[in-house]
Amino acid sequence: LRNIVNDRIKSEIEFRARQHDGKDIWISAAVTPVTDQKEQLQSIIMILSDITYEKELQNLQKSVVCALTTSLPFHEVADFMCRRIELIAPDVVASIVSVDSQKRVHMVGRASLPASVMEATNGCSIGPLAGSCGTAIFTGEEVSVTDIEHDPRWTLWKDLVLPLGLVACWSKPMVLSDGTVAGAIAFYFRTKREPTDWERRIHDECCHLGTLGLERENTRRHITQLARYDALTGLPNLAWLQSYLEKMVGQSAWTNLTVLLIQVDHVEGIT
Repeated sequence: LRNIVNDRIKSEIEFRARQHDGKDIWISAAVTPVTDQKEQLQSIIMILSDITYEKELQNLQKSVVCALTTSLPFHEVADFMCRRIELIAPDVVASIVSVDSQKRVHMVGRASLPASVMEATNGCSIGPLAGSCGTAIFTGEEVSVTDIEHDPRWTLWKDLVLPLGLVACWSKPMVLSDGTVAGAIAFYFRTKREPTDWERRIHDECCHLGTLGLERENTRRHITQLARYDALTGLPNLAWLQSYLEKMVGQSAWTNLTVLLIQVDHVEGIT
């Protein structure tokens, strides 16, 4: 600020401040020095804006993108994302689910949500009455349930979350670049309500990041498939066999086994 005043230059600066309650916030200051005809400083016009939400969203994005660039499996990235969500939105309990080719859901990310909920819901089918996430994936649209206890979409699952004090749930699907609905992110609330604008902004950003993570995971699986299975027949190749045999060596059931490998050159021409 002193440099801005000395140089008489209109500028914008960002800094962190602490409120009376001890909470840190981010401030953006637009500073305009006012001078007379002799360039002597007469006054300073300063406009302050609270940009805490923007900063928290930027930090969330940076940290998750950084996690996505590592070799971490998606479920660990999803857990990390849920922890970050609950850090900047304390009234939210977050979870992330994916859906497999059999249209069954699997909880791949959670933070404070107990493992018992994950275990009870994993493998359940999507549908019009499949809670918030299962219904959102089935319809391809966001689902807001403000009263879990009395909403028919939660009839089969309400006893899992009501004892936890979670009475409302909002979910939005994650859609891949080819239009496939690959999962959903759910925000649970302890009061009967809709999400706030701030929570919607967090959710939108996390849906984007979650979609990137699922795209990366699908690509990784495809590469693994190409490396271990024959593209023509779909059968395991030598790389798969070698890896499998290395795991089985030394097991009692394999002590009297002899393996014979026959290599056929130019098999493509034969088939």
